[in-house]
Amino acid sequence: MFKVSIKKLTGFSGHTDCVYTLAPSSVQNCFYSSGGDGQVVYWDIEQPDQGKVIAKVDSSVYALCYDAHRQWLVVGQNFEGIHIINTQDNSLVKSIALTKAAIFDLKIAGNLLLIACGDGEVIAISLDDFTTLAKLKLSNKSARCLTIDHDYVYVGFSDHHIRKLALSDFTLINEWKAHENSVFSLVYIDDQQLLLSTGRDAHIRSWKDETKLVDDIPAHMYAINHISIDPSHSLLASCSMDKAIKIWEIKTKTLLKVVDKRKYPAHGTSINRLLWNSEDILLSCSDDRTITAWKVEKQAI
Repeated sequence: MFKVSIKKLTGFSGHTDCVYTLAPSSVQNCFYSSGGDGQVVYWDIEQPDQGKVIAKVDSSVYALCYDAHRQWLVVGQNFEGIHIINTQDNSLVKSIALTKAAIFDLKIAGNLLLIACGDGEVIAISLDDFTTLAKLKLSNKSARCLTIDHDYVYVGFSDHHIRKLALSDFTLINEWKAHENSVFSLVYIDDQQLLLSTGRDAHIRSWKDETKLVDDIPAHMYAINHISIDPSHSLLASCSMDKAIKIWEIKTKTLLKVVDKRKYPAHGTSINRLLWNSEDILLSCSDDRTITAWKVEKQAI
């Protein structure tokens, strides 16, 4: 069991529209953000007033993905496709027109880039030669989120289902109704062989052996936009349209802390994305056009 304390480290402002997504960087204390204004911004936690716009696209961005091996940042431009940026010099590596749908999530598995699209497609791209390896129409509703488990990818959909695909040949391995509404976020915890899911029904659910429901927590008042685990795999953070961040102990599913306007200098609108920038720094972004860095300290009790 843990005791957790949280304080606001700093805030980041400069986006002119909702901030929807965050991505890490190879540089300590640095990260990327993007959102409704189409700006891709590079931030340093130590210099929060000096954000640098490294790219600008013509429509909103819901998804960023950082490839630490290649030092590439993949930008999902809604209704257009993807842009790949070399973060060493901020040059454009490749721009690919893949879809006219919204791009809700991006994940990298080895040399594969996986793309979850608003028209129910999951697209797989080779990062070696940028060829399209698969375009899978798996639902008439949006593919909203992705998480990787070694040789497999789990995809959450707005038809309330999770689908498991083999990365080797993109075969559909399993599918099941996981929530009572859209599935917005998935996390696979490898060392615990545990899949966590959440979404519009505001529940966090834990799954063993894919379809075996272990826990079902009514976690927030409104839709949960995102969940994220800390690097030690001991804490889970969730964020919601109810303007709150909650910190949970993964092992016991115990709620440890609620971060909202009642007690903290927190966001005043829907919180869209979380990112553990390090073991004890959690980033959050919101419809209020800002990003916040939180210091999260835990102590075993």
